[in-house]
Amino acid sequence: MTCQARLIGELKARREALGFSLAELGQRSGIEESFLSDWERGLGLPQLDAAAAWAHTLGLELSVAVADEAGR
Repeated sequence: MTCQARLIGELKARREALGFSLAELGQRSGIEESFLSDWERGLGLPQLDAAAAWAHTLGLELSVAVADEAGR
């Protein structure tokens, strides 16, 4: 499983645990419901700023670490 798939899986699980529908998450985050739906179904990937907004809306903080060539 890719790191992107793990991240999206975690965000989806958090949304479901909070009881948010995709429509509610879209309203709260300012991200179109259709994008959220596609991303959760593995159809495309969000830009970093959209992923951060998605996480923030769910009460999470998204942090990014850059790996060097040896760490990949």
